[in-house]
Amino acid sequence: MGLLARAKVIPYNAQVELSDLNATDYPQWRTGHEAAVALADCVAVATQGDEAGKVVVEIWYGELQLDDPAIREPVFEAGRYHLRVFTSPVGAPPARVYFLLSS
Repeated sequence: MGLLARAKVIPYNAQVELSDLNATDYPQWRTGHEAAVALADCVAVATQGDEAGKVVVEIWYGELQLDDPAIREPVFEAGRYHLRVFTSPVGAPPARVYFLLSS
């Protein structure tokens, strides 16, 4: 299927989320150094600080098709939707977050 959605968002407290519309809880950061945290219906991903500007968030289904060869390993994998999360740039606070759903 490919790219489902792309948006530029202002991160809230240096994080963005992907969640079910009916989600009522938010995952808690244990140390503050995790790349991502999750509950069954919500995933929060650490990003660049709010003051650094907007973060590009993309939601993909099937196969992730990116031109950035540095993005190889997901920072998070789990869930009933077979969700994998990738971030860019590698080795710095993320300015791009890619959510990949697969069956």
